[in-house]
Amino acid sequence: MAAKFEVILLNQEKGADSRDQSEALANAFAQYCLDFPDAGEVANTREWVSLLGGANGKHLRYLKVERYSKDSEGRLLDPCGVPWVVQTASTPGFRANDPQDPSELQVISKGCEDGLAFDSRTKPAHRQLVQ
Repeated sequence: MAAKFEVILLNQEKGADSRDQSEALANAFAQYCLDFPDAGEVANTREWVSLLGGANGKHLRYLKVERYSKDSEGRLLDPCGVPWVVQTASTPGFRANDPQDPSELQVISKGCEDGLAFDSRTKPAHRQLVQ
């Protein structure tokens, strides 16, 4: 019985971590797109991870990428070890949280519960860069 309880606690922790990480990722992508409006389509790729980590024209870190696990393709992994999914209006099957915002992006965990965040690539919000 104790082992089952430990698994439940671990899943709850991963769910909370997944929620926090998805929000951080969505905020990082959105802030980057505000600073670099011609950045192109956001994605969970080695190139984007590098850009968010500071290898960009302004040498700004939008995300502490070293805090995330990565797979062999350089994609960021959720706490359950599955690559994050980044969707925009151009993604097949995309369902906007805010139909009035065509620049909405979504970061989704396919491995953990609670890993879902929304943001906008063109509407400034209360975001701050990582120190």
